[in-house]
Amino acid sequence: MNIIALEEHFATKAIIDAWQSGPPDGRDTAVGMSTGNEKERLLLDLTDERIAYMDAAGIDVQVLSVTTAGVQNLEPAQAIPLARDANAKTAGSSATACSAGAALQAREAGGRGL
Repeated sequence: MNIIALEEHFATKAIIDAWQSGPPDGRDTAVGMSTGNEKERLLLDLTDERIAYMDAAGIDVQVLSVTTAGVQNLEPAQAIPLARDANAKTAGSSATACSAGAALQAREAGGRGL
């Protein structure tokens, strides 16, 4: 049986920078809890350490989503390229953002990709 973790959060440096560039009184409270600390480092990691945590927990696949506050509170001119960049980063890391065993299981289960 495969274990799939839903809504596993990540962030990009550009998104974090955008959150912090706005006025402090307009920031989502989650920004302060997710930046400038160990949580930020973990949110930025889409490869080695994330995979090690997945393997240790027996997780085969993660469904990634940008953590709160996302980009929805930013102006469209800023939000759209940030969202596209985040999507590209997850797509680019998808080959390495799961354990090798899960990728093999997916192929053996009918050749479907992850």
